[in-house]
Amino acid sequence: MKKLILFLLMVTFLQARDIAVVVSNNFDFSELSKSQIKRLFLSKTNRVNNTRVRVIELHANSYKDRFYKEISGKSKSQLRSYWTTLIYTGKAKPPKQINNMNELLQELHETRNVITYIPIDEITDDMKVLYTMKD
Repeated sequence: MKKLILFLLMVTFLQARDIAVVVSNNFDFSELSKSQIKRLFLSKTNRVNNTRVRVIELHANSYKDRFYKEISGKSKSQLRSYWTTLIYTGKAKPPKQINNMNELLQELHETRNVITYIPIDEITDDMKVLYTMKD
């Protein structure tokens, strides 16, 4: 029983990381509202002030559900249903999925006007933080 409790505490601790919505320093904007971020990540728009923005995210990450719950208010199952409907009707596609953190950071730095979310401890000096989620 003690091992189970310890394990659950460790899992909770590992998942409880602060998250930041970030862009590279070459991003055309220095700030976005939570509403603008929500619209971008839910593919309701791909533009900010007539500038095209690409949304990318890490394919498998432990903080994805928490990010979308805070940004959109949708649970994991609601989000799955949301994307299924948009994909099926051809109205939108989910953010581009990147396989690992190194590739994600490389694309963020090499491609203009890309936005993503990462754990705060992955932030580097050549990024702008647009929004943070504290645990």
